[in-house]
Amino acid sequence: MNQFKSKPPIGKRVMATLIDYGFIFSFSFFYIMQFGEPNATGGKTINGLPAIIPVLLWFIYIVVIETYYAATPGHIIAGIKVVSIDGKKLQLMQVCKRRISDALEIIPFFWTNCIHPSKKYRKKSATWRHLGKDIGFS
Repeated sequence: MNQFKSKPPIGKRVMATLIDYGFIFSFSFFYIMQFGEPNATGGKTINGLPAIIPVLLWFIYIVVIETYYAATPGHIIAGIKVVSIDGKKLQLMQVCKRRISDALEIIPFFWTNCIHPSKKYRKKSATWRHLGKDIGFS
């Protein structure tokens, strides 16, 4: 039977997330600054097919790498690994569900804790916690 901890210490998970998304956001920022066209607000914008590059990077960096290596580069640095609860190799759809549910969880978290820190919104954030969580960490 596969033995694993259901969740590693929160500090390691936060560190892995900051590493992964720090890289993705940095790449996206520099990509937009390098290849974007000036817009009316003084910033830069990427339109059309080139706008999909940051999304593809996210998909490859997070979903594909996690599917094949059971960890993103941030997870590797933090010393954690994603494992399937049934002990089998991670499947692409399994990781996609996990990452989509993470996004659904992170958006309400930031809304309730960073943008609008009011108690009435915190209960809504908690409803997303267990959606699609069929894999754990080791």
